[in-house]
Amino acid sequence: MTTPTGPTVGAGDIVPIPSYEPSPRPRQREFLPWYRPRKQYVRRRQWLAEARHILSRRDAASEGSAFRYLGLPGRDLLDVRYLHDRLCVPEQTPLQFLGFDESAKPESKHQTSFNVSLDEVMRLPRVLRDSEVRPENIRILANSNSSAWQSAVKRGPYDLINLDLCTEFITDSPTMDLSLYNAIKKLFALQQRRLAPWSLLLTARVGTSGVDPDAWELLAANLNATAVKCAELNPAATEAFGIALEDTTEMTDWDGQRIFQVSTLALCLWVAQQAIDINCEVKVASSYAYKIGNLAEYCNIVSIAFRFKPIVGATPDKIGLANVATSLLDICATTQPLPQRIAETCDVDELLIDNAELRNQLIDETAELLRHARYDPDSYRKWVTMDSGLEAEIPVGS
Repeated sequence: MTTPTGPTVGAGDIVPIPSYEPSPRPRQREFLPWYRPRKQYVRRRQWLAEARHILSRRDAASEGSAFRYLGLPGRDLLDVRYLHDRLCVPEQTPLQFLGFDESAKPESKHQTSFNVSLDEVMRLPRVLRDSEVRPENIRILANSNSSAWQSAVKRGPYDLINLDLCTEFITDSPTMDLSLYNAIKKLFALQQRRLAPWSLLLTARVGTSGVDPDAWELLAANLNATAVKCAELNPAATEAFGIALEDTTEMTDWDGQRIFQVSTLALCLWVAQQAIDINCEVKVASSYAYKIGNLAEYCNIVSIAFRFKPIVGATPDKIGLANVATSLLDICATTQPLPQRIAETCDVDELLIDNAELRNQLIDETAELLRHARYDPDSYRKWVTMDSGLEAEIPVGS
């Protein structure tokens, strides 16, 4: 797979940020799938909650320093606007962000809209001027020689990484150089420089659509091997899911619930192993899910918040000359709680069906957020009232 690179967008010393003040700003009209109330619920209950959690655990030496954020902001930069208004303004904290979105490409039909949004965001009082949105797919981070990777290193490590994919997580072949897995692995290596807690938000589709068979075979084999190694994992999965972790390489006969649960567990296990590789404790702080596609029988989008706590400790001396106590993390203790956490995943669609008051609050919040991005709030309310919420979502920053 070849991922095109392009000029940096958003760094004032490289590409000047255009001003649109002399002429009226174009009003947005097209409402996108992630403008539904359920997405705002995830923004509020998970994304903002994690940002506040990380900020609240800063030590005195970090007070006043920028909140560092890496994400896939989309052409309207809604997540950056939301973090700025709900976190950085009330906490009087500077915001430095690095984003990846192909709307920033010169040939993109959305570039004009993106440029206006970027100009608006860069003028926000708490946003630092060296924040940046790059026009590449985030997979470019797998290339250590890319300017994108150098930009990530320059601004990292990060308080919060938000990978709002909305596509199948395991769509790439493991043989690809510029794969999503390699990009995430590189981000973990970058985060190894961080001594304070941090969080990863991961939103992805889980299921059979678009799954690379070789990638799934590796994840499933890893899950089975861990279940053999860790005696408590299989009973935990049986109690939480009502199924045993046996023969998880074949999905064809599974129902939607089993696909969701086992796929999500395999994904969480892989993330946990990356954390242990950089000597971080990890836990799932929250998990939300919803359904896309009119034929979906069960939730097929999951949004997970992972919390990481770096552990500073020695590794074993391979020749035995040093006998200092080591602090190796236990994969079995780390993974044993995962099935129950996944079983407790909140179905946001069901929640909002049963709570009209909450849904209306979320519609109002989204309408206000979109107003700042030049959308008409009344048109949005009309759209969301008619919208079924089941159409396929469009990937962000892919």
